[in-house]
Amino acid sequence: MAPSLPVLLTLPGLLTLWGLLTLWGLPGTHCITTVSTVSTVSVTVGTTVSIPCLYASKYRSHVKYLCNGETWNSCTDVIKTNSQSRNSVYTISDDPARDVFTVTVRSQEVGTSHYWCAVEIDNGADEGEQFQLVSRGNSSLSVPEQNIVAYVGQSVDILCYHRYPATPGWCRLELGRCVCGGQDGAAGGAHVTLNARQPTVLVVTVSDLRLETSGWYMCVQGDLNIPMLLSVHSEDIAISQTAGKNIRAFKVEWFAEKKWLTASIQKKALFCFPCLLITKHESSNSHLDNAVKLGLFGRVDVAVQIDGAAYRRGGIDEHNGQVEENRYVLGRIITCIKLCGKCETALRSHDESAV
Repeated sequence: MAPSLPVLLTLPGLLTLWGLLTLWGLPGTHCITTVSTVSTVSVTVGTTVSIPCLYASKYRSHVKYLCNGETWNSCTDVIKTNSQSRNSVYTISDDPARDVFTVTVRSQEVGTSHYWCAVEIDNGADEGEQFQLVSRGNSSLSVPEQNIVAYVGQSVDILCYHRYPATPGWCRLELGRCVCGGQDGAAGGAHVTLNARQPTVLVVTVSDLRLETSGWYMCVQGDLNIPMLLSVHSEDIAISQTAGKNIRAFKVEWFAEKKWLTASIQKKALFCFPCLLITKHESSNSHLDNAVKLGLFGRVDVAVQIDGAAYRRGGIDEHNGQVEENRYVLGRIITCIKLCGKCETALRSHDESAV
């Protein structure tokens, strides 16, 4: 016999009803398996912070949006991935390859703001996960840079600045969970070392980087989080040169030292970018000319300037040539005058008609 309505109102019945509501997907009841994000982020007033919103892979093609409000039912959409409208406070970008969309929020005033990372669900209730933005004069937990770029096999130091005595933690943000330092998978197979020797700085060293190390991480102190994106790239160019017992190998740092340097993955070779773009070396005249042309491209027409100088130089040469010719003519005239004086010949023609 089916239970009557009064039976459902007993405590076990209420628990059963709550379980059914959870399975039916009411907003906020099970979004930890659909949308995940940080909890509370401390930010300095007037600055911009990036917030990652991870979602289940089945929602890659769905519209994502940022909602502003203390409760799910009262929040208001502020920006969507399918909207092209410009916004000076918020931005949003979706990366389906990594199952994450990123929102940036510019803090405008002191206080706590409530936001929701949300995903539109076709023919169903949308899913969302809340995070809080605590804006203060100075952030209580911060990092120098939220976007960190490194390369396979290298190591990177990440600094987490904090104002409170407790030492922050370091976690990898994944859908539905956080894997913290010291646990397997805390950095996608890389090795993590935490150094808290300085009282207000936690130094996180991630070494033996791998491609799978890429992802969103965060410094955690109590309820506060500060997220950062670690992007690990492969050193696709493996170039080495052997000279006796010494082997010189390509280093990524060369790109920072030599602004003109570029490389070809297919040819596994290095090139001079201005020479490659315009015509062929660092010490050659063509390299210097092309480097100048590239540096002034779109700014000053250096060719006109050089042509003008060449034209002026040509005028000088023409003037000097005329001076030499005049000196030659004047010399011949002086020679004739000296001859006439020596021969006591008048400096005139055979008669005075021309006088």
